Amino acid sequence: MSLEIINTIKHRLKLTAFDLNLIKSPVTRSKIVLMYHGIDLNENRKFNSRFFSINHFEKQLIYFKKNYNLVSLEDLMDNRNLSPDRLNIAITFDDGYLNNFTYAFPLLEKYQIPSHIFITGLNNFNNPIKILWGDLVDITEKFINKNLGLFNSTFKKSKHNGFKDLKKYIRDNKIIGTPQYDEMINVLNEMSANVIEQENLFDYWRLMSDENIKAIARSNYVKIGSHGYWHNNLSSQPYEEACLELVKSKKYLENLTQYEVNSIGYPDGSYTREVSKYANDIGFKYQCAVNYKFEADRTTPYITDRLGLYPVVTPKFIDHQINTAK
Repeated sequence: MSLEIINTIKHRLKLTAFDLNLIKSPVTRSKIVLMYHGIDLNENRKFNSRFFSINHFEKQLIYFKKNYNLVSLEDLMDNRNLSPDRLNIAITFDDGYLNNFTYAFPLLEKYQIPSHIFITGLNNFNNPIKILWGDLVDITEKFINKNLGLFNSTFKKSKHNGFKDLKKYIRDNKIIGTPQYDEMINVLNEMSANVIEQENLFDYWRLMSDENIKAIARSNYVKIGSHGYWHNNLSSQPYEEACLELVKSKKYLENLTQYEVNSIGYPDGSYTREVSKYANDIGFKYQCAVNYKFEADRTTPYITDRLGLYPVVTPKFIDHQINTAK
């Protein structure tokens, strides 16, 4: 039996133990922000390990509604409408997938749960395939079993030998939204026999349209926030370019929502102290990282860390994750 199978069995036994109340975690905090990415139909982890099935997501919402005090991100960070007796939780989504609109949004409305969805500006790009670079690489990786040395002619500054190096190159260099990025989309799509455009993969990469964003903006429970404009890693960009990305994102989303967009979920959870201060100065009063990057952030009122949730977890196991998060 492989180590991977053994670890999977151990994990599932632990989940079962929590669900049967055989293991309990002491309450160690009063509030936390949760981070989701996507929702799909079957929790298919072949293409990514971040999406919950719609069935599991609904079970989590029901559990949250029963056991926690669910508040908006603004209320949580401003210490408003908090419960002294229950764990206070704000729910966020990163990336702005179409599946957020198709599957998550109706459930958030049904159970009247405040939440934020952080969205990029990729809909403004001319390329017919509007896709986050991470999804582009992850999906095509499943269908290409060859070395990516041919990209050396496309990305002159890179000498990567595979998908891992390709991801690092994109993360460290601003190419999203450039002709270079359009070329990468086209080449990778062709190398994978145009598999990206197969309908059964749409849930794993398609983003919300401008009309979807406008529809959510009319909600009484779900708000739109920024996820950067190009989904660049803002800590690796020159300061001036990072600031430009923040401004472009804010302008784009406010034009769609017709309200002030005052929140941001940093792509990759990445930022610098200078970028964070600039974001606050232009109106991003509620900033979400993943983990605090700087010790001083723990006492900075406009930035918070988040706990990312990933399958396979059960609602009661989330209690454990929350209370053991650092």
